[in-house]
Amino acid sequence: MDVGGKSGESITHEGEETGYVLRGKIDLNLDGVVHSLQAGDAFCFRSHVPHSYRNAGDEPASILWTCTPPTF
Repeated sequence: MDVGGKSGESITHEGEETGYVLRGKIDLNLDGVVHSLQAGDAFCFRSHVPHSYRNAGDEPASILWTCTPPTF
């Protein structure tokens, strides 16, 4: 994710999501609560929770992100 990149408006959908921040810093917004994460941090949440994210650092960020069922 490029510096300043973001997912857009919060979304909801069926399923669950997990992720692991490989590099950089991100802000993960879950129902209005912002979780600041950096390389080595992991997360898991039910996808019915409104969620969005953004690169909160000054370098590109990489996240290994899984979602079930697939939304792409």
